[in-house]
Amino acid sequence: MSHPPILAAISQLHREGKAITTAAVKAKLTTAVALSELLPLIARYKSQPELLIADTLKQPPSSLAKEALTLDERVSALEKVVAEQALTIRQLEAQLLGATTQPLSFTGVRE
Repeated sequence: MSHPPILAAISQLHREGKAITTAAVKAKLTTAVALSELLPLIARYKSQPELLIADTLKQPPSSLAKEALTLDERVSALEKVVAEQALTIRQLEAQLLGATTQPLSFTGVRE
């Protein structure tokens, strides 16, 4: 019942000298995981850290690379969203600037 991303997160926190807590491990993960998978691995680490870290080193690098690709894909998607929003803002600014150059009538209705 090994979960490579959880093991990688625990291993990274261990290398950084940080406490292995549920919150810390979840913060390192790029995907959601069930607590039923997370809690036993944290408990296992706390009881025998050297064995869990050794298990992590045995994980194939491809499982960690999949996480990196997922992160790259997420960044690309977010960059696309930001670009679309920037374009929308520029268009709205242009409309707003164009609308404010029209004179208002006495009743506040544009002529």
